[in-house]
Amino acid sequence: LGLALRGYAHRGFSLVTTEAGLLPFYSEWRAVDAWGLNDSHIAHAGSVDEAYLDRYQPEIVTFHAYFSPGVPDHGPSVETRSLGRPWYRMVKTLQHYAERRGYVLAACYGRHRRDTHYYYVRADFAQSAEIVARIRNLHYLWDGERTRDFAGEAKPAPTE
Repeated sequence: LGLALRGYAHRGFSLVTTEAGLLPFYSEWRAVDAWGLNDSHIAHAGSVDEAYLDRYQPEIVTFHAYFSPGVPDHGPSVETRSLGRPWYRMVKTLQHYAERRGYVLAACYGRHRRDTHYYYVRADFAQSAEIVARIRNLHYLWDGERTRDFAGEAKPAPTE
């Protein structure tokens, strides 16, 4: 994905990610490290917040979650997994940020439903649809394994 996005680097686009490594490096986009390892503001504040993200108005919001559309996004098995509740709160902050501001869920790639990479794209810039299409058309591998895109698999709300 980083290589697919590199052609947009000259536009000054930014992204926010929970794992600021390969994607910012290969895309050459300005990046906000939501976990704070490469961002002194977040490191000192202790967590990322929506006001800080508004400073950047990132074109892409991406995060590593332990849930996917159609399965519960809360509960001990989700909230305490891996790096625990601080990671969960960060992920939910990013998800709420993207959804409240009308970002498009471009993809939710994972090897299974409980370990995924979400990709949201801001909808209000000229290249938005093109970038969504690039993300959706990826042959997305995770540690060399094939993944599925769970974005379209949300269960419909029950009818009353």
